[in-house]
Amino acid sequence: MSKKRGGPWARLTPLFILLGLGAGIASVWAWPAYTYQFGDQVMVSYTGPCETTYGRRGGSTTDCPATWTVDGVEVKGELTDSVGEDIRDTSTGGAFVTSVWGTTARTKIRQPESALGLAGPWVLLLAIAGGLVSARQQRRITKEWRAENPDADELHLADEPELTAEIVGLEAKLGRPVAEYAGKTPVGWFVFGVLLLGPLGYSLFQGIETVVEYGIAACAVPAVIYGRVRVAKRKAWRATFFTNGIHVVQDGKRFTSRWDEVTAVLVSIGQRHKYTVWRNAEESFDFEDEWRDIAELGQRLTRDANRVMLPRYVESFEAGVALKFGGIVVNRDGVSADNSFAPWHTVTRFELAAGQVDIKAPTLRKVLWVRDTPNVQILLALANAARATRAA
Repeated sequence: MSKKRGGPWARLTPLFILLGLGAGIASVWAWPAYTYQFGDQVMVSYTGPCETTYGRRGGSTTDCPATWTVDGVEVKGELTDSVGEDIRDTSTGGAFVTSVWGTTARTKIRQPESALGLAGPWVLLLAIAGGLVSARQQRRITKEWRAENPDADELHLADEPELTAEIVGLEAKLGRPVAEYAGKTPVGWFVFGVLLLGPLGYSLFQGIETVVEYGIAACAVPAVIYGRVRVAKRKAWRATFFTNGIHVVQDGKRFTSRWDEVTAVLVSIGQRHKYTVWRNAEESFDFEDEWRDIAELGQRLTRDANRVMLPRYVESFEAGVALKFGGIVVNRDGVSADNSFAPWHTVTRFELAAGQVDIKAPTLRKVLWVRDTPNVQILLALANAARATRAA
């Protein structure tokens, strides 16, 4: 596996975040767990009628108004039991030796809530501290790397390319490998399957498992297997950038192109990202949100392809060739759209905003969607240069 340019901390930071989320959920049980484990041991007497709430899974919780004395001070609070014991048994005289904390007295707490509650706050603090340290170390490593390599690529989220036999074999055609991106790990189905196993696991702790829970667990098995297969397939995704081209492996399919073979890059950015690269106007490949660091991947793709395409476009433009970009045509004299023509010196607006290219002139009004217009950055570069030249 290739290494992250930000060091190992770049991969640890999201792990600390996930750990913190889980610990935060577990901390819901911290108050009852700590009350039961570390509360003062006193004699508690309930003083009124108790109320028992029965759960759908056979468990019950009983709450009784109660009193007890701590350090010579009488406390009025609530006696709670969560495991189904009959704390209303009159043979005890309405008194119990139990744990109290504040105004809550607690007899017992279910497992695994007790273990999760006891560990939750500490794991949460550990995750927060680890996340802060990880983020700080990642910034430090990136800063040091930039100081040592002042001329290095400003895009730094990529992995260092893994020099497999396939990558080494492409160096003669594509040049030196400089960056690599992987697919996102699709853990959704796997996590869903694990969650489906939760009811059975919980019931086994309580000894009240039913046929329904085993049925849910049976549905979980294919979900876990399917999720694991998806994860394994996604781990094989690789987009390797070379000095002179790009090589992509996705689900066993391969796309390879030199930058001088690229004829267009189509960008669509909104709620989702999509970058389409065309090779010789015959073969294309789409990068979407399933790729890790997709925004930087698309920025690198557009930048590297435009470095080679722009000189070709400029040469054709200056030679008087009409160049088509989606719904418009531009040449050395002006811009055409919908059977209308506007010389460059009359164009008052040619700007990119909100995913659109807005073009305005006395004889022409046109709005282009970026997602439908190839090579938008090259179009803007040509238009700005032409307008500046004609204005001068």
